[in-house]
Amino acid sequence: MGAVIRFDNVGFRYDDSSWALRNIRLEAEKGELIGILGANGSGKTTLLKLGNGLLEPREGDVLLKGKSVSSLSRLHIAREVAMVPQETHFYFRFSVLEVVLMGRFPYLGRFQFEGKRDVELARGALEAAHAGEFANRSIHELSGGERQRVLIARALAQEPSLMLLDEPTAFLDLKFKKEIFELISSLVRSRGITALVVSHDIELASKYCDRIIMLKEGQMAFMGSPHEVITSESIKHVYDCAAVVDQNPVTGAPRVSVI
Repeated sequence: MGAVIRFDNVGFRYDDSSWALRNIRLEAEKGELIGILGANGSGKTTLLKLGNGLLEPREGDVLLKGKSVSSLSRLHIAREVAMVPQETHFYFRFSVLEVVLMGRFPYLGRFQFEGKRDVELARGALEAAHAGEFANRSIHELSGGERQRVLIARALAQEPSLMLLDEPTAFLDLKFKKEIFELISSLVRSRGITALVVSHDIELASKYCDRIIMLKEGQMAFMGSPHEVITSESIKHVYDCAAVVDQNPVTGAPRVSVI
């Protein structure tokens, strides 16, 4: 089976500044959940933008199902790739259902309104994200965790092969952090979606992700299973922080204790 997305020796820099990313080699298969970790400024969000075609590599290529992303139209990309940004601001009092219906834009003509199937898909996406009860509420009335479920539902409404999530648990409390990772993992397994998740939650990424990528100054420092990647040595190297890494006695996932 071919990779859903492949970064083939990708390098990128903004203007003539230093390289934001370089020598990135990564393949993600169908139904795989990959966590992308690293300190601030290590290139994590830039990697997602390259995967979504918002940025174009200076070196190498990004391939979506074997085709160069730079050769694809924005409409084609939007039907394959859904982006869940770290922050989304709504300036109007959209209902939750209206927000999720925004995910149907790649399938509508310029002046075409959503039809019965679009509404059914949007409601199905809300149910899959455990947010169906919010359908008629204003997006502004929701808590941070509830809103994040709605944004994931909007991404699902695009019927994507690939989902890119930029710190989906930022600003959430512990309960919602865990629930969001559980939701992402469940959707990847049940729908065969490939997902790349940028996160600062090392332990949650270790518990739910199939593989972990650690970036340092735009380079891939480590890649492998959580147990291979999350070590005291890797934490020290990537985050410049001393830590003890052992095994969570309940989940078996790596557990990080900062010294």
